[in-house]
Amino acid sequence: MNPDLKSKCVRRARAVHGSVIVEAVLAAAMLATAGVALAKLSRGSVDLGRQSDRQLAATLAADNFLTRIRPLLADEVREEAEAAGQSVASNAGCIARVSVDDFEDGDIHGVHVIAEFSAGDGTLVRRHDWRLETPPAGNDGGKNAGEEADEKLVEAPTDESDEGAADAGEQKDALEDTE
Repeated sequence: MNPDLKSKCVRRARAVHGSVIVEAVLAAAMLATAGVALAKLSRGSVDLGRQSDRQLAATLAADNFLTRIRPLLADEVREEAEAAGQSVASNAGCIARVSVDDFEDGDIHGVHVIAEFSAGDGTLVRRHDWRLETPPAGNDGGKNAGEEADEKLVEAPTDESDEGAADAGEQKDALEDTE
């Protein structure tokens, strides 16, 4: 055999052997990277699921609170809203803040209920409910004119979700801004 041919074959075999090692190292690195990415994706999915569960719990608690106070008259809402909010919050594992404020606009009197439920992770669900004690002019609220004003009831529930409050301090600041 020709010595040049033999040395070319040896060099080629070494080159092939070296490229196999490089390919194996690259494949191992790619496999490790894929494993890390998959682990991060799995953890992110679990965290997102927990966050959405907490958001849903706070939303359902707020809606449950509005359902509980719906049959109450304005005077009863003033007396029972805070207790109803705390009861719903304890059952849902949330933190509740309920405020009932009187409002007056001309000859219209009523209460404005603000219910805020937090799951403790910065997620805040806010619901509003208005109860009118006196109907707007020209509207008797479906009641006879001779009935008591506090028996007249008009509801207008709305909702707001504020997911931007990151901690209790920011939630407190946000609560003070609404007052």
